[in-house]
Amino acid sequence: MILEFSVSNYRSFKEKQTLSFEPTSDTTNEEYYCHQLTPKIKLLKFAILYGSNASGKTNILRALSFLRHIAIKPREMEDETGFEPFAFDEETTKKPGEFEIFFFHNKIKHHYLVKLSRFQIKEEILEYYPSGQPVEVYHRNLGNIKFGTHKTVKLEKKFKDALETNTVNSMTLLSALQVTNIKSEVLYNVFDWFKKQMLPIIRHNTRLDIWTMNKIEENINCKNLIVDLLQKADFNINDLEIKEQTIKVDDNLRKYISDDANIPEKVKNDILAEETLKSRELLFMHDIINEEKQNLIPLNFDKESEGTKRFFGLGGPLNEIISNDRILLIDEIERSLHPDLINYYINTFLANSPASQLIITSHSLDFMSDPDEVRRDVIWFTEKNEAGATELYSLADFKSTDIRKGMDYLKAYKAGKFGAKPNIGSIFLKKD
Repeated sequence: MILEFSVSNYRSFKEKQTLSFEPTSDTTNEEYYCHQLTPKIKLLKFAILYGSNASGKTNILRALSFLRHIAIKPREMEDETGFEPFAFDEETTKKPGEFEIFFFHNKIKHHYLVKLSRFQIKEEILEYYPSGQPVEVYHRNLGNIKFGTHKTVKLEKKFKDALETNTVNSMTLLSALQVTNIKSEVLYNVFDWFKKQMLPIIRHNTRLDIWTMNKIEENINCKNLIVDLLQKADFNINDLEIKEQTIKVDDNLRKYISDDANIPEKVKNDILAEETLKSRELLFMHDIINEEKQNLIPLNFDKESEGTKRFFGLGGPLNEIISNDRILLIDEIERSLHPDLINYYINTFLANSPASQLIITSHSLDFMSDPDEVRRDVIWFTEKNEAGATELYSLADFKSTDIRKGMDYLKAYKAGKFGAKPNIGSIFLKKD
């Protein structure tokens, strides 16, 4: 679980901005919003980010996703890092960006920091806290790597040499584990945390239906959960079925595939090398009452509404964060979904997931409508300052004198009391 994530000089972030999952003293719905990791450590499971268009809320998710990517993906010598500095200041374009995260894995606190430019990792630090005090795993400063000497992290010389050899300028030492065979429980624990526990970001155009279908075929519990979701969400769906069929790759299909400019060449070659292909059809079974008789009528996935498709697709990731300890990032969760469904999705996660974290961006304000049920420390805002840089702050950052007991957060936000909303001008346009 993430304790705290900070980023500076990346995309719309100029100065250091921090997203924290350390709960305040607020006890509102603590049993749902918080996870008691250890007797002394409690962490929030959820964060929702609001802000006007282009305010930078998506960039928080992108920054987390970028850190995950740079931590696990090895690079070639000539590759760039993919880093994008803050563009509205000549000085920042010449400076490195910084990504820092404190997280818990196996109930042990870890600290990871990366400073990088477009072409080079400038600094990389990994520490962990096996008994409360920090233990250095390694500290990399440009080409110099200093490995920790504590008995729990000490590496044999051959493993140090292998890591130094395989860690090129544009890649992290962590990602070198993909191409290096060494023995280090601590290093592989951190690598696995980034690769397996932090899931890839879900954007508004992410094709989730195929991923979710794969999960359903792997696990009957995933199917049961999604059918239950669709039933309770009032889609009038009682079951689903995945039909598989074999298609012969004949001359007509080969020509169609060869002429399709949208299919990557490697994929084309793989398909054309096969004699047959497997095709899947997803059917939703609708519960229909006709002439007082109850019938289950199948409907192909492609003929369903966009909302049904979206909610089905999001069901796979929801099953993942309920069944396992994961971190899920969803950008613009409201696409094609009614506000009630968004709240239902969030509340289902909060009620059923013990130790996962869900971080979302949204323009759907309905979540703020009940101050007696919502914690202030899970609501975050992004706003651009005069320099065009994103500032990130929480509803909990406002003083108690600014937020009276029982205040309607939604009305206060719409009235501009929390900022993070567009300043819209006159509807009358200039004419020649």
